[in-house]
Amino acid sequence: MAKSFKRAGKVFGKISLDLIPVIIGILAALLINDYRQKLQEQKRQAILLNNLVDEFAKRRDELNNVIKYRQLPLLNTLEVYINNSEIPLREIFQKAGGFGFPEVYVLSWESALNSQDTKSLDFILLNSLSRITSNQQDITSRTETIYDFLYSPGVTLYDSRPEAKELLDIMLNDFVESERTLISRYDEFIQLADSLYDGVTVDSIAVDSLAAEVDTVSSE
Repeated sequence: MAKSFKRAGKVFGKISLDLIPVIIGILAALLINDYRQKLQEQKRQAILLNNLVDEFAKRRDELNNVIKYRQLPLLNTLEVYINNSEIPLREIFQKAGGFGFPEVYVLSWESALNSQDTKSLDFILLNSLSRITSNQQDITSRTETIYDFLYSPGVTLYDSRPEAKELLDIMLNDFVESERTLISRYDEFIQLADSLYDGVTVDSIAVDSLAAEVDTVSSE
């Protein structure tokens, strides 16, 4: 009986030793798969953030140009003729070269928010995107308000009353201020994304390196 137990123990021990490499191989494969999934997620996030940074930087530059070359000249011209009841709004717009309403919407990130790529994005970054959307909606609303004002029955482009010019001056100044706020929010997002993008790149390299090492050990 004792010999049987001893023989069984040797067999069990041999089987256990044979199973150890198998178990290690399974665990290594699971680790490799997990790391590679994280790597792919980080790379997709890096691509998403990089695309958004490019889009927001483009919109920011467009806003700066519209403010500098279209809107500020109109506000300056309006200020010169604001009390001149002989110069209508239409002529003021002509002298200034128009006003210029920028294209502010960047919608690509809104659909991306519903994908798995953004599930683990930093809350501060997502909050920054929400503020950008809110500001974009505000500018769109102000644009519609100005159009409604200029083409309303009570005020037309041929209106030369000082009070009409004063009201338009207030609306345009508020509009430009809202644009400048959006520019600052674009800059805020770009800075946040740049810091996060750098971290994602470093993490991706580390994950890739570790996955390669585990793969090498497993193959041995």
